[in-house]
Amino acid sequence: MGAGGQPTKYREKYCEMLYQHMAGGLSFESFAGVIRVNRDTLYEWCKHHAKFSDAKTEGRAAGLLYWEELAREAVRGGIPNFNATVWVFTMKNRFQWRDRQPDEIEASKLEPTILELPNSGKTILISSKKKKGT
Repeated sequence: MGAGGQPTKYREKYCEMLYQHMAGGLSFESFAGVIRVNRDTLYEWCKHHAKFSDAKTEGRAAGLLYWEELAREAVRGGIPNFNATVWVFTMKNRFQWRDRQPDEIEASKLEPTILELPNSGKTILISSKKKKGT
């Protein structure tokens, strides 16, 4: 029974169906459209049915594999007119990929390594490293 005494629409067969759905590159949420339930229902099923939750986790990994294999094929020239921009946005939105920004280090937090040249009065900056404790 579901909440409020209503029979649940959950079926164990949905576990494999969900996995296959996501392994084909489709989202967890869109599975709700396949079986005609509210997507909130899917999240509730994950809380109450360990197999369904596992199918979601495994399906997500399989979906990531799908999208990465697609890109690999495109990079090899196997997909004419592949839209890399759409692929990048897909990866960022569905798999939390993000651009990495270089670490910004304030000059005041750097400790220089200086080499003094004998008999010339010159010094050379060899490198800088972060000061301890910063």
